Amino acid sequence: MMHSGERIKPDYRDIIPFIADLESGYYQIPTFQRKFEWNKENIKKLWDSILKFYPIGSFLIWKTKDSLERHREIGGHIISGGNGNYQYILDGQQRASSLLLSLRGGEIKGEENFDPTLYVDLSYEVNEEDEHGYRSFFLFWDDIDDRDGKYKINVAKKKKYDQKLIVKLKDIQKHSDEIEENLYKIGRGDFKSIEKQNLKKVRRIFDSYRLSLIWFEGIEVKEVCDIFDRINREGKPLDIVDIVVAKTYRKSQNGDKGFYLRDYLDELRQHFAGSQFQKLSDFVTLQSIASVIMQASESRVRNITNTYLPKLTANDIEENWTHLKSAIIETVRFLRDTLHLVGPNMIPYGYMYHVLVNYFYKNKKPNYTMPKEWFWYVSFKPDGLGNTTQLKKEVERLLRMRNDEPPEFEPLMIDRNVFRTESYHVRSALSRAILAFMAYQRPCDFLNKDRDVLQSVYLTLGDNPNLHHFFPKNHLNNHPDQRIFKNSSDCLMNIVYLNQLENIRISDTNPLTYLNDAKFVDQLSKTEIMQKHLIPLETIGWAQDSNLTWGNFDNFIEKRIDLFIGKLKEALPNVDVRIYDNAELKKVG
Repeated sequence: MMHSGERIKPDYRDIIPFIADLESGYYQIPTFQRKFEWNKENIKKLWDSILKFYPIGSFLIWKTKDSLERHREIGGHIISGGNGNYQYILDGQQRASSLLLSLRGGEIKGEENFDPTLYVDLSYEVNEEDEHGYRSFFLFWDDIDDRDGKYKINVAKKKKYDQKLIVKLKDIQKHSDEIEENLYKIGRGDFKSIEKQNLKKVRRIFDSYRLSLIWFEGIEVKEVCDIFDRINREGKPLDIVDIVVAKTYRKSQNGDKGFYLRDYLDELRQHFAGSQFQKLSDFVTLQSIASVIMQASESRVRNITNTYLPKLTANDIEENWTHLKSAIIETVRFLRDTLHLVGPNMIPYGYMYHVLVNYFYKNKKPNYTMPKEWFWYVSFKPDGLGNTTQLKKEVERLLRMRNDEPPEFEPLMIDRNVFRTESYHVRSALSRAILAFMAYQRPCDFLNKDRDVLQSVYLTLGDNPNLHHFFPKNHLNNHPDQRIFKNSSDCLMNIVYLNQLENIRISDTNPLTYLNDAKFVDQLSKTEIMQKHLIPLETIGWAQDSNLTWGNFDNFIEKRIDLFIGKLKEALPNVDVRIYDNAELKKVG
């Protein structure tokens, strides 16, 4: 086993040998790296840094026997190689590509009219105080070409080019003696001349500038990702999905259609077009695939963590894909059409998704009652579903239920005080559980009991979700008696689903007022609408009694908790739901 000094090694390489190695295929650029995106300004600044012998950052190179999908060419330069050992440039591919194209030329996809070959104006006097001098010292052909005198701004530079005072960077590296001889011919060859000094400066970088390389060897994918994320200079994190896509890639040849995981993932996403579930991340989908494969086949995959995901093979996925795709689609349908959750962010625990995919995998006649009860049980279970050990346990539980074994649920302990005090937080599973259970009731438009409000209003559970309060927050907080309220206006028991127009109409109005003003079709409709929102029917009576005031807020919260818990018990017929009140216990204590 290698120790740290052998696994991570610093190294140095001259520019020309580095580029030669890149062209020969000694270094590989995996496809999960961005395509070449640097513009002219960035390329000039890179060479200016090299000219000044500034460090340009290390090239991170991973040496491994794992074959990844890789770029076959850079700017038209065919990159071959491999032969059982691979040296992947994980960080620095933009810089490496810039060096190659500046010296060798080529074409950049999407920039067909841009020639990346770099030129140097030997006659330009570099002023150290001019921070933008590199723009005139380093040039591209479109900085020089005067288009037969039509482009006046370039006429002087084209004349210098014709005099061979502006030369290709690669010619300085390969033919500096010829360039120097020409300078003597035109009277610019004195060793004190600007041209001679600039030629010497540029030539020196090919002789003396050394690139910094950091080699990783004998390191697993997960650790490579961790290292990359810590020292990444170019902005894009090393995504484990991209690693798996690259590792499982198989080129189409000799009748074999090949394998490209990205196509499978994109095809799957199209099934959810038009819904929020189209935003379900590829990482979650990949974990679901792994969770099934580790149950269903003899695979090296033993978990769904970053350590094991790269062990997925193309054969693992191909052999199971038909049933995997069906199970994932059925899981989304279940969440959307049975539980009425309008997006993946409403799922309390991400691992619940993987359990459901296992339940629907090769399940020809699914019983939706079972996963529905399981879903709400886990959603409100105090220890939830936050790690892979619990994931395995819950997969086993739901699969036993699928096999018609009696459901085995431990008693579910529910603390009333949690519902009083819980407000929304982006990382709170309980927040999402409460809001998801409200969505499960199929809340309707306040003015039309037959219009599903969740079809037009999506609750985006992010850092700043658009939450609507039954007792409007601003008005409640400004109430003269607000200091004596026991409950916070932010309590989730004060949240209702409203469409945007209705929310604007209500604004900061007292609910006892806006319920009277609402244009309900009839009293029966008003009752049905309140029930769908888990709003206590007593509020209708309050709205009709002009003597009742905002003091009913605390009363409203308690009665809504009663309704919520009552509905939760109905959804858990096989669970022993035990209610206690921690606030009351503290009083007794």
